[in-house]
Amino acid sequence: MTTYFVGNSSNISAENATALDDCNWPEEGPSVLELRYFYPLWVMLIARPILVVLGTIGSAFIITVQLRQQQKSTTNLYLIVMAICCLVILWASLPIYSLHASTGNGSSSYAWKSYGPILAAFRGPLTWLQDSAVWTSDCTMLVFSMERLLCTMNPIRYHNFFNLRHAIYLEAGITFFSLLWNSEIIAYFYYKFTPPFLISWDSAAPKVDAARCVCTWLIVMVVNVILVRVLAKHTRSRKSLIARPSTDSSPQDSTNRNSSILLLSTAIIYSITQFPFIIYNLLVMAAESPYCLVHVSSRDTVTFRAISSAATLSAVWVSARFSHILPTSHPPSFGAQVNTCGL
Repeated sequence: MTTYFVGNSSNISAENATALDDCNWPEEGPSVLELRYFYPLWVMLIARPILVVLGTIGSAFIITVQLRQQQKSTTNLYLIVMAICCLVILWASLPIYSLHASTGNGSSSYAWKSYGPILAAFRGPLTWLQDSAVWTSDCTMLVFSMERLLCTMNPIRYHNFFNLRHAIYLEAGITFFSLLWNSEIIAYFYYKFTPPFLISWDSAAPKVDAARCVCTWLIVMVVNVILVRVLAKHTRSRKSLIARPSTDSSPQDSTNRNSSILLLSTAIIYSITQFPFIIYNLLVMAAESPYCLVHVSSRDTVTFRAISSAATLSAVWVSARFSHILPTSHPPSFGAQVNTCGL
């Protein structure tokens, strides 16, 4: 979830301003996130370029490997989509990183204002692309998880349904919906006056985004836990069968097993790297009206970003360390490691 300032705040009436924040949390000046006073910002600033380099190399490698496969499957498509989303998320967030690094301040609005109107003019499209990529990546992870589970539980029934053609249509629909849902962000920062409908939208959209991030994480966790249990049951069933003359598995069984192993490894990485932002989004929802249970400051936001960056770097190292046990044709997706739910 991305938190924004709605249009020109000086043109928002007192009544509308109250509607935006009924909790009356204290306002923070830009000095609270200066590098010399807040060291977690250093972690975020140091980790980001490393993630950009590793994520770009990893995503480019994934796309290249998947495109070279002779017989492409839905798994190839899902990995390509998540890798592309990874590249969009990384590079669309790079300008705001450069602003943070050059101004020495973790406040997004302060950084954009410090750089003048030229770069600020691109804030809307860049944020739109970044948030749309997050939505697409999350939905792709959900589809990938559900497909593996259904095909493992009942392969005869669902094998023909989850084909490459249907997957392409589904991913096209997901991408279109993601772009459409976040399309208001394109003009978000350019309103001189904030119309009432935009205030209502901006009051609901962050809550929807936070809920989506939490629900996606929970569904991915539940589906993959069920998948592990189903795979374990199938393994026990095979061991109980009478020994066959040949123990070699068919190519289709090997493909299904490799796809399941890939999904589980990607889901584990996704769950670990997303967990800090799950906690953050729950706190954000608790901080908003009508709950007003806890105040989430700018320092808290940067702290969660720093924790997530450290977790993501650790996940990248673990992926590289244990990549030899994964299918060589399906390296783990870096998209699951850099997706930060749009924060």
